[in-house]
Amino acid sequence: MRIRTLLSNPHFSHPFTIRPNGRVEVVEQDSPEEVATCTAIALRYPVGSREADPTFGRPLNLSFAKGPIDVEAVAAAITHSEPRAPIKVTEELDEFEAALRKVNVLVGGEA
Repeated sequence: MRIRTLLSNPHFSHPFTIRPNGRVEVVEQDSPEEVATCTAIALRYPVGSREADPTFGRPLNLSFAKGPIDVEAVAAAITHSEPRAPIKVTEELDEFEAALRKVNVLVGGEA
């Protein structure tokens, strides 16, 4: 399968997508879209789940954590896993369920 593109450094998109015309969807390496996607991937994997790089991913204690979430630890883990991403990590309580907390990760912009 040949990939023709006007991008100077194309990478496969995530999720991997084949268009109806049979071409593979690609994004420019280091573009804001590609960096944000790589950051989201890092957040999906707990530290230790990737054999090739056991330090890759988010802190283990994000699921079912009690009390405030250590947003600095989340930011450090993301920065380690995806150093190209300028990020800002915040935490907020769910407005309807006091036991739930949300971690917001802003990629790009004013970090």
